[in-house]
Amino acid sequence: MKLGLIDFLDKRFEVRRVTREFIDHQVPDHVNLLYCFGGITFLCFLIQVVTGVLLAFNYQPTMDGAYSSILHIMDDVPFGVLIRSIHAWTANIMIIMVILHMMRVFFHGAYRPPRELNWLTGVILFFVTITFGFSGYLLPMNQLSYWATKVGTEIAGAIPIVGPGVQAFLLGGDKIGDPTLTRFYAMHIVILPVVASALLAGHFFMVRKQGIDEPLYWKREFDMSLNDDREKDNHIEGTHRMEALSPRGQAQEPRRDEHEGGVPFFPDHFVKEAAVMALVLGLLIFLATMMPAPMGAPADAMKTPPGIRPEWYFLAVYQILKYVPKSVGIFLTFLIFPPVLLFFPLFYNKITAWRYGRLALHTIVALGVFFAVFLSMLAYLGFE
Repeated sequence: MKLGLIDFLDKRFEVRRVTREFIDHQVPDHVNLLYCFGGITFLCFLIQVVTGVLLAFNYQPTMDGAYSSILHIMDDVPFGVLIRSIHAWTANIMIIMVILHMMRVFFHGAYRPPRELNWLTGVILFFVTITFGFSGYLLPMNQLSYWATKVGTEIAGAIPIVGPGVQAFLLGGDKIGDPTLTRFYAMHIVILPVVASALLAGHFFMVRKQGIDEPLYWKREFDMSLNDDREKDNHIEGTHRMEALSPRGQAQEPRRDEHEGGVPFFPDHFVKEAAVMALVLGLLIFLATMMPAPMGAPADAMKTPPGIRPEWYFLAVYQILKYVPKSVGIFLTFLIFPPVLLFFPLFYNKITAWRYGRLALHTIVALGVFFAVFLSMLAYLGFE
């Protein structure tokens, strides 16, 4: 019976061929645990979808019903506290993993051609993930979420030209109310999941099609070895790229999913990924059990709580706006940083073709380290 079902599916979907490609797929031997950040992010996304659907069954997106519905989930729904806590902790871990994944890609230079579009989709996914956290933060409608959202929408409203329109769209009026909650809820459970799913599909397709590139330092060693040995035998030993001759005698690159000296994805790399995923699941359950998501007092627009601040992933922006004039801070944060982050890989070939291209690349990496440390320090100061 099982064989008959497999044959039935194989005739229609070629499951044997797809399975064989999955098992035999080669992974470069330089791939280590740093390459698991992307997989952990996807795992967090799946957990968010499952726990979010379970929470949505009992949630009421109204100013009067939101807080009480969360209390109902925590008090009356079986495993409600655990489900909500896993959802809350996973949201934070997902943002951390996206940041770590982007840092790994940046410092390894995996944005280089022909992977510019993959970097572009990854950056957009980063902003989508941040918006996920921001839109979901208001939904409990407690004091902390209400005032943090108020601060966040005021920051959005300070963006030059488009800011007032963005703030009006988010609020649905002149203050936080039922229209605000409805819009945040719609974004959180419909619009953002659809956008994220489409971007993830394109992201995975490009990774599978283009393969996994070696880090910048491997690339440099490869290029140096290539220049030294080209006159000898036009062959490089111990690298993941070789020149192969076509039947016509023309040089052509091997398939991008073939890696000289690589390891099979299954079971070698799959076991490592599965072990990391299991550890992350265990950590989430531990955090959700030992430190469940707090509820706090219900939202009160007439009573400002002490020490109000946005969520931790907005603290760096919040601190910048405290230290510099608002117009300058908004200009740097929203009009300079996102375009540079999105489009700088498009100029990689021009930079490397320049006489001082290698120095420029080292400068870019150094600036990346500086900004990572600088933003981390600002976020830390925001907790003080």
